[in-house]
Amino acid sequence: MLEYREIIAFLERLDTVYREYGVSIEVKKGAYSFDAQVSQDPCPALDTVIEDCDLAFFLFFEQADICTVEIFRRACRRYGKHKASHLGVFFRELDAMTPTTELKELQNDIDTMPELFWRSYRHLESLELMMLMQIQQLHPVGVRAQLVGEEACIGGVSLFSLKNVPLVANNRALSNNTVVYEMLGEGYDSLRSASLQDLDDVEALGKYRAVAGQREKMRLLRRYYLARIIRLLEMMQEHIAKGTLSQRQKQAYRALEQGNYDPASKALDKEKILSDRMLSLMFDPDDIKCRELCRNELLDKISIERAVVSSRQMWLGFGEHYEEALALEQEAGLPSRVAPEYILYLTNVRNYAKAIEVAEAVRAGHDSANLGLGTSEFWLFLHNLGNLYREGGRLEESEASYLEAVACLGDYTLPGSTSFLLLRNKALSLSKLGDLYSSCKRVSKAVGTYRKAHKLYSRLAEASPDAFEPELAVSFITLGDHYLRIKHYPNAGDAYKEALRIFRRLAKENNVLYEPSEAACYHSLGVLYQAMQNVKEAEQYYLRAIDVRSRLAGENPLSIEPDLALSLYSLGVLYSNTQRYGEAEMFLVRAVEIRNRLSEESAASFEPDLALSLSALGNLYSCVNNFAEAEKTSLRALEVYSRLVNKNPEAYEAQYAHEWRNLGCLYSSTQWFSDAEEAFSTAVDIYRRLAEDEPASFDAAWAASLMDLGNLYQVTQSFTEAEESHGKAREIIRNLVAENPRVFEPDLATSLSGFGVIYRSTQRIKLAERSYRKAQEIYARLAVLNPLTYEPHVAMNLDNLGKLYRGVQRFSEAQEALLESVEIRSRLAEKNPAAFEPDLALSLNILGILYTDMLEYEKAEEVCVRALEISSRLFEGSPEAFEHHLAWSCRNLGVVYRATSWFSDAEEFLQRALELYGHMAKHNPSAFLVEVGRVHLFRTDLYLAAQDVKTARVECEKAHNIFNSFSEKEPEPYELYMADTAERFGRLFTALGEPQEAEISFMRSRKIYRKLEEKNPSAYSEQIARLQNNLALLFMKKERYDVAENSCREALEIRSHMAQDTIPVFEYNLSESLATMGELYRLTRRTSEAEKAFAEAVDIQSRLAKERPALMEPYLRENLVKLGLVYRQTHRFPEAKESLAKALALSNKYMASNSRMAEVALSVQDALRGVEMCDAEADKASACDCNSKQETVDELLFIKKKR
Repeated sequence: MLEYREIIAFLERLDTVYREYGVSIEVKKGAYSFDAQVSQDPCPALDTVIEDCDLAFFLFFEQADICTVEIFRRACRRYGKHKASHLGVFFRELDAMTPTTELKELQNDIDTMPELFWRSYRHLESLELMMLMQIQQLHPVGVRAQLVGEEACIGGVSLFSLKNVPLVANNRALSNNTVVYEMLGEGYDSLRSASLQDLDDVEALGKYRAVAGQREKMRLLRRYYLARIIRLLEMMQEHIAKGTLSQRQKQAYRALEQGNYDPASKALDKEKILSDRMLSLMFDPDDIKCRELCRNELLDKISIERAVVSSRQMWLGFGEHYEEALALEQEAGLPSRVAPEYILYLTNVRNYAKAIEVAEAVRAGHDSANLGLGTSEFWLFLHNLGNLYREGGRLEESEASYLEAVACLGDYTLPGSTSFLLLRNKALSLSKLGDLYSSCKRVSKAVGTYRKAHKLYSRLAEASPDAFEPELAVSFITLGDHYLRIKHYPNAGDAYKEALRIFRRLAKENNVLYEPSEAACYHSLGVLYQAMQNVKEAEQYYLRAIDVRSRLAGENPLSIEPDLALSLYSLGVLYSNTQRYGEAEMFLVRAVEIRNRLSEESAASFEPDLALSLSALGNLYSCVNNFAEAEKTSLRALEVYSRLVNKNPEAYEAQYAHEWRNLGCLYSSTQWFSDAEEAFSTAVDIYRRLAEDEPASFDAAWAASLMDLGNLYQVTQSFTEAEESHGKAREIIRNLVAENPRVFEPDLATSLSGFGVIYRSTQRIKLAERSYRKAQEIYARLAVLNPLTYEPHVAMNLDNLGKLYRGVQRFSEAQEALLESVEIRSRLAEKNPAAFEPDLALSLNILGILYTDMLEYEKAEEVCVRALEISSRLFEGSPEAFEHHLAWSCRNLGVVYRATSWFSDAEEFLQRALELYGHMAKHNPSAFLVEVGRVHLFRTDLYLAAQDVKTARVECEKAHNIFNSFSEKEPEPYELYMADTAERFGRLFTALGEPQEAEISFMRSRKIYRKLEEKNPSAYSEQIARLQNNLALLFMKKERYDVAENSCREALEIRSHMAQDTIPVFEYNLSESLATMGELYRLTRRTSEAEKAFAEAVDIQSRLAKERPALMEPYLRENLVKLGLVYRQTHRFPEAKESLAKALALSNKYMASNSRMAEVALSVQDALRGVEMCDAEADKASACDCNSKQETVDELLFIKKKR
């Protein structure tokens, strides 16, 4: 065997010979990289070749990639320790080179070296054919032959043209190689027709064996393999010529030519590549010949079987034939070298369960701890097993396999080709282990493991940059992906940019090889900046990735088109999230078209991506309110996922559940609540089942789906079910937070916010406030570390707090929360208007309604007009997407103008809102007809306030008809609307002077609320109390005082209980019922009880008026007048004068801003004067005058209350 020093001496001698021609010793990169598992870099490829088979170097000097002597020396260190290796050296003289004496001596010396096969060719065709033959000799299993046109290719290298083979075979002068002539001397036609038949003659074969030595046996075997490959290429060429191969299969062949094995193997479909006839003609005879050779001991039976299996796998995808090879191995008791290939095949087709079964069976059936394999082969077995366990959801076993894979490699130090390969493998397993930890949210473990892997890649790249810099760059990308997942955006950016720097430099040297990686870096940076809400940068990087990938896809569509579709999809999602819906649709449709075409050729490989694109497109259509297309597209995505789940549930059930969630959101938006509940419940069931087996992977998704279901129940007023769903979700999330607070605290904040909505809806104000505050603490803390991600959540939660405080009339706190939300969203919208202006308009509208409640109408108008301006601008850019926003802004501004008695302006904007909602309802009635009904209710309030009772009745009837049409089909979600409408009818009939109809309407509304209260006792208490109070007033007017007192007493009991929380709005409601009860007592001459009730009402309202004077003082003035009249009836004139004087002062205070207040002030002043006269013991006429003034005030107050 050649010693290392002899090889180096030989290379130095070659270098000396050719140096004078200006040529260095170079190795054609790729000529030996024919194994799919081999890296594209020189040293790992050499290491693999040395370890697996003989060593061959092909030395070229025209347009060759450089592989220096130094690199060759490192590779040869392993060669020096390898048993029974052969060194094949091929070089070709330059056309201008004249053989020198020195060169001839070198050739003669090489010929005398028994273990060194040397060939020299003047014509390239001879060399190319010999390369094919020699590769077959060295590594039959590694054959990756391909035919493109008439070019034969192996490992991406064009080897020879079929049209030149007969020329080379029949013209000895073209070659000085006797082996070529011996093998092809009969001519190409003779070889094609007779070579396989020669092997059929077992007797002749036996005679040949008897007279031939070992070299002749190997030559026979080489001839057999050569004939086999030539015949395969020829038959493939015939199928291409006949057009029986699809375009996708042709692209697969081109990908093989370029060495892109993974996409090629995904695209190959066993039923379409070769016909059954070709199978019978080509492969069945091969099996016979191979096994015949095995029986004649010409070659190890396992090597032959692996060659057959490899051919079948490559060209036909016949995985089941691995079973035969496994059986042969077990029968012979040999190391399991077929199993890793079989497992890899099963993994590629995502049959993880079968792959795990094979791996575990092999391990259980072998006595040796390492299965009798070498270190690298055993490492590969363990590494792939870890991948399988992870894909199959067996995460603990996956971790154990990765750790065992790392441990089996030991601890090696640089330099040395052996340590290069082992360290690289170790880094690869560590990287995969980091992925596992990251997916399980074990952040610290993931970071530590990734850093270990990255450190190894850095050491390798430092020792051998040419070989390992690409893998170092990939390590940077992996590290960046992890930092992105845990939202450490600066670290992610640094990692991605470092990878981009390396690949950019490498692409300048070899753009074909490294431009795809450069595009991948652009894409990763786009994903990063999208997560950081930096839309401009994200868009630029996505467009760069699309530009590069579009160009590359023209040359190599099979390999690049999947990546191009990914970038198109990502940019489409970015545009969708930033409301650029037209552009979003264009890119998503392109992505769907590509992935649909890819999935037609290879469904198993590309249907998952197709489903993802369809899902995103469906969400886009939902955003622009095109619900028909949204449902159609989403159902198609669900159909694809369903098909994938039927074939491989372990791989796709999670995506299937997620698509059910998307469909649930769509149905919820369109008010199809039953369908939404079914969709969300299906998602919950799937995630629960997955979480039972893999809690670390699916608990978070299970909790999220439970919150979706809880939110739906909240919308449909099923608060008990809503609280139950949110409670289950919170329990899951708390367990996750206990294990990993950094990762799951955002989910806890979301859960707390959801509970806040439920508690607010069910009037549990303190619990709601506590939940919102806890959520706010978490979001605020997270926003300090990562403002881009969490400031929007802070603003959203502040909006919730603002709505809560507004509902209970804690206006200063509501204003503080909403102003902070507006400040955050204004700042965000300034940097990124497309992403944040819609939310800014939302916060401004909420703030405007608050200012309306606070009677600060100028501020209310200012912020609502600002919200309207934003919504109008958004609507102009994308009408379909923002018509709803514009309608809502118009409606809110109409409400503000109604409150300020600017009825014409109010009517204008409410009419505009009605038109917008009506237009949307024509296309999507289920989603927007309810909003039309709500606007009709607001218009009812408007016309009641303007005393246009006839028009108010028309509006209320329209609202009722809309809500009733929905309620007849699905009563529960719309009962609240029906109750609200019935209550307005009660007010309407009261104003019309139809007390009987008013009573019927109030009773109908109360009946619905009592039914709702049975399910959610605390949710509707105030509505029932308000109705009872209105009924009491109605019964008092009809002089049905007993019934009135019962109604008022129930209202008083409810409101007294609620006011124990000392919440302003509850205290005011109590004061309202106290005043109603006081009026009832006054009318029934129970003056002491009336005095007590009015005094309590005045006391509460006086206290509330200190903080909210504009809101409370009108009610306080009214009750001061009533209390003064009660004092007058009991002849307590000093107290009567005091109350009326306070009422007069309040009337005068608002006279300048309200012209109608002058009339009120005059009546109060007359009443006060009458009381003063009574107090001075005036005559009887004066007393009568006082009584007259009392009736005047009573009448005035009643008219005001009615209005």
